[in-house]
Amino acid sequence: MAHALDLSLRSYAAQTLRHSHAYHQIVLPVAGVLEMEVAGKGGQVAGCQAALIAAGRDHSCEAAGENRFVVLDWLADDSDDCELARLSDLAERRPFLACDPGLQHLVSFLGGELRDRPAAGGRGWGALLLAAVAARTGAARPASSRQVARAIAYIRAHHHRRLGVAEIAGAACCSASHLHALFQRRLGTSPMDYLTETRLDEAMSLLVASEEPISAIALQTGHADQSVPTRSMKRRRGITPAEYRRRARPVCG
Repeated sequence: MAHALDLSLRSYAAQTLRHSHAYHQIVLPVAGVLEMEVAGKGGQVAGCQAALIAAGRDHSCEAAGENRFVVLDWLADDSDDCELARLSDLAERRPFLACDPGLQHLVSFLGGELRDRPAAGGRGWGALLLAAVAARTGAARPASSRQVARAIAYIRAHHHRRLGVAEIAGAACCSASHLHALFQRRLGTSPMDYLTETRLDEAMSLLVASEEPISAIALQTGHADQSVPTRSMKRRRGITPAEYRRRARPVCG
């Protein structure tokens, strides 16, 4: 396979940059957040998410604060290398890719090398990084499943306190808009609706299993006050907390 690689460490200004180029590009996070839109699809390059930008695709980006990203520009001809072919196909279909811990460690190392020794980009590191990313394309499609699973686990662990969709999306390593789309596609609901249902499920369990007053249970399950679960249960479950507790407990005597 004939290919040309250019590996560099870049920082982006707090202004929107819009362009396209004749080569594929892979943008991987070292520090900070890069907001991106690729062919109309929005997302973030941050934490455990990278961007794959296919040649010729219009895209825009903007960063705020200190930021550093390892960027690999990749120009390739047709190839029978299956992994690289999958990577090219993935860049055309899905512009954001989850980074597993191994890839994150490699990117962190390369970021340090390129910061201290800019000429390190010509030492074969680009080919190593390209191979590492390409090797993960077989697992790239279920990345959305992992993001939903991370979000659900985070909701269940933290639903007892104030929780916003941006925080949940951060734990799932994707943008809030992307997480919302994933929940709609996979679960038929939104992250915040899922959070509401999770809180109600626990509140209903506590109404039966404990002697705590309804106001205390409301606070324990992440509701601002007793009126919130009362309205929510009535609307979503067709019953108030007090009535549910009364019906769910066996009558003694």
